[in-house]
Amino acid sequence: MLMKQKGKTNLIITIGLALSLVIFFIDIHTPLGIADGICYIAVMLLSMWSDDKRLTIMAAATGTILIIAGYFFSPPAPLIAEPYIAITNRLLSIVVVIICALVIIKYKKVEQLTMEQQSELEELNKNLKATNLQLEERVRERTSVLEGALVKLKKSEEELQKLLAHEKELNELKTRFVSTASHEFRTPLTTILSSLSLISRYGEQNDKEKQNKHIDRIKSAVSQLTEILNDMLSISKLEEGRIIVSYEKFHVNTLVSGVVREMQLITKPNQKIEYDHFGEEEVVLDKKILQHILLNLISNSIKFSDEGSVVQLVTEVNNFCFKLKVKDSGVGIPEEDQKHLFKRFFRGNNVSAIQGTGLGLNIVAKYVETMNGTVDFTSKLGVGTTFNIEFQVA
Repeated sequence: MLMKQKGKTNLIITIGLALSLVIFFIDIHTPLGIADGICYIAVMLLSMWSDDKRLTIMAAATGTILIIAGYFFSPPAPLIAEPYIAITNRLLSIVVVIICALVIIKYKKVEQLTMEQQSELEELNKNLKATNLQLEERVRERTSVLEGALVKLKKSEEELQKLLAHEKELNELKTRFVSTASHEFRTPLTTILSSLSLISRYGEQNDKEKQNKHIDRIKSAVSQLTEILNDMLSISKLEEGRIIVSYEKFHVNTLVSGVVREMQLITKPNQKIEYDHFGEEEVVLDKKILQHILLNLISNSIKFSDEGSVVQLVTEVNNFCFKLKVKDSGVGIPEEDQKHLFKRFFRGNNVSAIQGTGLGLNIVAKYVETMNGTVDFTSKLGVGTTFNIEFQVA
C-alpha cells in the first residue's frame, strides 16, 4: 500500500514539474499577463491528488518563483503601456496562487481530519462488532449455564418429588404395616394363649385327644406367625435392595418336592398337593428365591381353597426356559380386584374373613422381577386361580 502511494506521489511530482516547465517556456516567449498565474494554479491543483500537503506548498512556491521569473524573461505586451500593470498582474497571480494554496491546505487538513475520524469510526465500529460478538458469546454461555441450572433444578425437583412420594408411600406402608401386623399377630397369639390354657386343663383330665387338638392349633398359629414374619422380612430386604440374585445349578424335582412336603403339613383336612415335572431335571436359577416364590403361591392356594381340594403344581424345563404353574380350585379373584392383585397389602373383597397380610403376591412379583422373569394369572370366582411364572435360563 505504501509503495503504491509513493508511486502515485512521484507521478504527481513528475507531471507537475513537466507542466510547470512547459508553462514557463511559453511564459518567457509570450506576454501572458494574468494567464500565466492561472496556468500555474492549474499545475498546483494537481497536488490535490496527493495526501501530502507538502506537495501543495512546493507547487505554490514553484508557481510563485516561475511567475516572478516569467516577469523578467517574458517579452512585454504590446497593448500594455504602463509597466506597473504587468507587475500588478504578476502580483495578483502570486496572491491567487497563495490563496489557492491556503485553501487547498485547509481542504487537505479537513480531509485528513475527516479521514482520521472515518478511520476512528471504522475502528470503533470494528471494536463494537467485536464487543457485540463477545457479548453474544457471553450471553450464549450464560444462557447455556442458566439452561443447565434450570435442567438440574428441574431434575432436583423431580427427584425431590419422587423422594417425597416415596416417603409418603413409606409412611402409608408403615401405618398399614402396624395396623395389619397388630391384627394378624393378635389372632394367632390369642389362639396360642387359649390353647395353652386348655391343654393344661385337659392335662389334668388326662384327655390326650383334646390336648393333641390344641397342640395342632398352637402349631398352626406359630406357622401363621412365622409366615407373617417371613413376609415382613422379605419386604424389608426388597425395599432396602439387599436381595442379591445368586444363580446355581440344582435339581428342580428335589427342591420343589421338598417344598411340597413342607407345605403338606399345613394343608386343610383332606387337602392334597399334586406335583408333576416335565423336561430337563436341572436348572440354573436362584434356589432360595424360587423357594420363596413356591412357598407364597402354595400357601395362598391352600389358604383360599376348601377342605378336600387339590392344589396342582407343575414345573417344566425346556428350550432354555423354566415354567412354573400353581393351580387351585379356591374362591377365585373378583374381576374388579384383579388389577390390584400384586399391590402391597391388597386383599380381595371376597377374602376378608380369611387371615392374611396382603403381602404374599407382592413379594412374589418382586422376586420374579428380580430374576427378570414374568408372572401372570387367570382367575374366576368360585372356580379357582392359576399362576404362571416363566424364567429364561442358560
